[in-house]
Amino acid sequence: MVECRHSHTHSLYATYLRNRIVGALRASPDGGVQQASFAISQNFIFEHPTLDELAHALSGLVSGLTQT
Repeated sequence: MVECRHSHTHSLYATYLRNRIVGALRASPDGGVQQASFAISQNFIFEHPTLDELAHALSGLVSGLTQT
């Protein structure tokens, strides 16, 4: 289990990871996936601190917006 705890190093890593996720979503040719990037809060990584939670949250977010 990989966890992100609040510290300067982890905050920088969380910001980097969030920006990579947002960039990947915005680069998608699917408009619904692009829209999902706007729902990623600044605290998204800390709100979903394990890889499993992060993957589940992203999957739910993207599938919820692309099934409309």
